[in-house]
Amino acid sequence: MVRYDFLYSQMRIFIFAMLLLAAMGAFSQSKNLQKADQLFDGNSYPAAIDAYLKAVDDEPTNAHAVTRLADCYRLTDDFRNALRWYAKAVKMKAIEPETWFHYGEVLMINRKYKEAIPWLEKYQAKVPQDDRVAEMIASCQNQEAFAAAKSLFIVRRLNINSEASDFGPAFLGKSVVFASSRKRSLVKYNRTGESFLDFYVAPYNGKPELGEVSLFRGALNTPVHEANACFTADGKEMYFTRNHLKKGQAA
Repeated sequence: MVRYDFLYSQMRIFIFAMLLLAAMGAFSQSKNLQKADQLFDGNSYPAAIDAYLKAVDDEPTNAHAVTRLADCYRLTDDFRNALRWYAKAVKMKAIEPETWFHYGEVLMINRKYKEAIPWLEKYQAKVPQDDRVAEMIASCQNQEAFAAAKSLFIVRRLNINSEASDFGPAFLGKSVVFASSRKRSLVKYNRTGESFLDFYVAPYNGKPELGEVSLFRGALNTPVHEANACFTADGKEMYFTRNHLKKGQAA
């Protein structure tokens, strides 16, 4: 009788310990996902990717975590990884129609036009009021004709291009002014993981290649974003967009 009571007591302790470990594991998993969601909601997509990878490692069949991970890769322009994770997400249950749309969108970006059509059509059947989809499907269907047509423009990489975001060129006299997030300081924009956008300028002499790039002169650049410049015909006035600061935070 004593032996039985001892074994019963030991078994109860073992079961309790196993339940405690399982609960701790579940809590750890939920904490990883909670952290990832907080980063995502704060637009900190590069940091959210690492957190979602841990959450997916905890729960490989968690559709929410897998979809959000795909979203993060798309929002940081890593379209190869976005394609891989959307391909996993669309096979899961309880997926929102928006995921079908983004999968079709990323397939198009990766030049998989024929594969994109059924996912866009599936989304269109569910959300017929979205006017974007019909044009996207038509683009996929006519892609071969578009590619065969003679282009009016030649697109190529310039010597001034960086691995960061370079865009919004505007002519100012014999120079080109543009915005770039190329590495300048230790301060990073949480949404992209790159530096904040600043204005740069490069000499232009009518040839395709530009001269050496430098920061735009004066106190125009600040610790927050500046981009999309345009100038009056006489070059005396400049219009552009900039973040504003609200309670110490860029908005």
